[in-house]
Amino acid sequence: MPPKSVSGGSIRNRFLVTTVGLAVVLLVLAVYAQHLFSESVQASQSATESQQQLRKVLDSIKAPLRGAESVVYRYAISLDPTLEWLLEDNMRWVQDRVSALLDSPLTAEQGSLRDEVLELKDNITQLEGEVRSLMKIIGETETRYPGMSLLTSKLVPLNQEFQSTLQRAVAEGRELRDESPEAADAFDLLLELRHYWLLQVSAFRVFIANRSGVFGEPTEAMRKARADRQFYAEHVGELLQQLKAISSQNALGFQQTEAIDILVQTRTEREKYVEAADRIYSSAGWRADLPILNDRVRPLLDQCWSTISQFEVLLERRADAAQAKAGDMLGTLSQVIWLFAAIVFLLLLLAYYVFEYAIRRPILKVAEAMEGEARNATTIPLAPTRLHEPDLLISAFTSMQEQVRSRQQRIESILDNAGEGIVTIDDDGTIESFNLAAARIYELPAADAVGEDFLSLLGEDFRPDRRTNTADFLAGLTGGLLEVTGSRKGGEEFPMDLSISEMWLDRRRLFIAVLRDITERKHAEEQLHEAIAATKAASVQLAEKNGELTSSLEELRRTQAQLVESEKMASLGGLVAGVAHEINTPVGIGVTAASHLQQRVEDLREAFDENRLKKSTLKEFVDSSYEGAGIILTNLQRAADLVQSFKQVAVDQATDSRRRFNLRGYFDEVLLSLRPTLKKTPHKVEVDCPANLEVDSYPGACSQIITNLIMNSLKHAFEDGESGHLRIGAELRNRSLVLTYSDDGRGIPSENLKKIFEPFFTTKRGQGGSGLGMHLVYNIVTQRLGGKIRCESTVGEGTRFVMEFPQDCPAEDSGVARAVAHSA
Repeated sequence: MPPKSVSGGSIRNRFLVTTVGLAVVLLVLAVYAQHLFSESVQASQSATESQQQLRKVLDSIKAPLRGAESVVYRYAISLDPTLEWLLEDNMRWVQDRVSALLDSPLTAEQGSLRDEVLELKDNITQLEGEVRSLMKIIGETETRYPGMSLLTSKLVPLNQEFQSTLQRAVAEGRELRDESPEAADAFDLLLELRHYWLLQVSAFRVFIANRSGVFGEPTEAMRKARADRQFYAEHVGELLQQLKAISSQNALGFQQTEAIDILVQTRTEREKYVEAADRIYSSAGWRADLPILNDRVRPLLDQCWSTISQFEVLLERRADAAQAKAGDMLGTLSQVIWLFAAIVFLLLLLAYYVFEYAIRRPILKVAEAMEGEARNATTIPLAPTRLHEPDLLISAFTSMQEQVRSRQQRIESILDNAGEGIVTIDDDGTIESFNLAAARIYELPAADAVGEDFLSLLGEDFRPDRRTNTADFLAGLTGGLLEVTGSRKGGEEFPMDLSISEMWLDRRRLFIAVLRDITERKHAEEQLHEAIAATKAASVQLAEKNGELTSSLEELRRTQAQLVESEKMASLGGLVAGVAHEINTPVGIGVTAASHLQQRVEDLREAFDENRLKKSTLKEFVDSSYEGAGIILTNLQRAADLVQSFKQVAVDQATDSRRRFNLRGYFDEVLLSLRPTLKKTPHKVEVDCPANLEVDSYPGACSQIITNLIMNSLKHAFEDGESGHLRIGAELRNRSLVLTYSDDGRGIPSENLKKIFEPFFTTKRGQGGSGLGMHLVYNIVTQRLGGKIRCESTVGEGTRFVMEFPQDCPAEDSGVARAVAHSA
């Protein structure tokens, strides 16, 4: 009979009372926390808005101040009048923004901020005055450059006088040079004098230009230019002395004699002014604007930026103070939250106490009774509780207990009469019944087996992981006959057939396991299983070894690819060095010729302005200009050709694109890129290739082939200082291109010849050899170009490579192209 429920409250009513009380406490604490949070947010927003306004004003000062700083340096270079207006506009804007910063309420409240703004305003005012003074000096050339007046008023007129006088003497000497040997010698000396006079004038101009660092470090460049000018000036003096000696023999015309006296006098006077100009331009005061810019303007700019930085630091400190205040409020809020947490903890503790003694323990009693019933243990008496719900649970359990006992008796009768082992298992894996046949198989009394874990009757290898759900594991075994290992009480294991079916009984999930001992059958199969296991083990070991070899091969390929890319980049680096070396000479010659041509134009213009332009002078200018223009054009064309050649080779090596190109011309471009390296050796390179031979292929691949073969010969074929011949040949044979390369060096020993195309094979290990050059050539020829290569060599007689591949390279999507794209 179910026990009667005693009077008492239900779980629902007690839960409602607890919930309402907890909600009231939470509401009070939430209102107080919201109040603290609102105060903190308002204070933080107010401080943030004030600081943002000041930062906007401060940022509006930085841009025009930076612009004014930039304008000062730009004006010193370009002397653009529009920059004066831009500078005034920037300085006026800075003054306005500083005034706005000074009038800010936050600045007025904070004395330290106001002091920084006042200091910034004073610095800006001083800076504006200094900048105006600087720009006034920069705007006047003679004020900016103290030595300029000496150049324009003394040296230039004296140079013009010297050249005009010299020109008259040359003109008369041309007419008189056939009259006597002395006149002919004088004419040659006058021409030489004109040449060296122009050289010393040009050297002095270079000296002046070097002062601003045009041609490198000023001190060294000026010293060299001064030495050059002194050398030319001494030569001019010697020539004048020789002309003076001839003149003293009365062997010259009247105009020549007079011109020589004037030349001597002009040269002496000009040397005096040259020395004065040298002193000015060698001193620190050669420019008047630099001391103002470095000693007055730059320090004021630094002070302005320092003041702005200090102002920003003060703003940061104020922001930190506001943040600290907000942190205090948040600390108070944190205390409130902790108080709330403590109250909630106490309420939860009280709720747990009620749950433990009024709900959980009665339910545990019911669970113990159910477990005892499942094990057929002694019935545990269940006392009534003070809650309605637990009493209902106890009543339901008592009714269920009676029904289970009745059904269990019927099932046990059926199972004991079966011929095979039958075990009933619940969804937790616990054995509920164990018939007599199962007891015989496991040599275990049925009473001892009931209540045990069914999985313990299985062998160790067949038991699932502890984390696996037992019911799911058993459900997965249903629907078929399994061969498993059983485990007896003493640990003895034996083979058996296992068939599991699932059923539901009174809404309970049960599993029926049917067992059969198959020890004798398994014994016959044991030797066969051992042989199969040995075979599988050997297969696994072989697979592991293959995996290790595959990983090593992939790593080797990646390393090889990295080294190949490194060699390609090193090749491009050498190419860049070649560009700089090769174009230096034509560009230098072009600059010298252009400088001379410019001087000739200036002389012609002066003669025209002074109405002393003669037909002979004009003709001489035209001839000289034509010659100079020819020199300039020839050398610039040479430099352009060099750049184009280097550019094409570099692009081909970097992009590896396919195109149609002239093979002989491309060989010349590659050899041109290698010229800096070949110049350092006594070797000679010969190319035997038809001039009109064109191929549709990869020029970058051809460049790498020739470059690697030549570099291989330079490294391995010859001793230091030994001269040799490198030969490149190409010809067409039945739409195939046959490319040959040979040298007459030391040759390759037979034991090394068969390993020459292997990766990382080199005889110069530790001396710059990577062992990838010939391997790269082999891959390019056989894969990228779809051809073949062979090497022939005799020790002491040289080495010869023969490569043959299609004139038109295989298409990009062909199998060959895909293979090389992957390997290269």
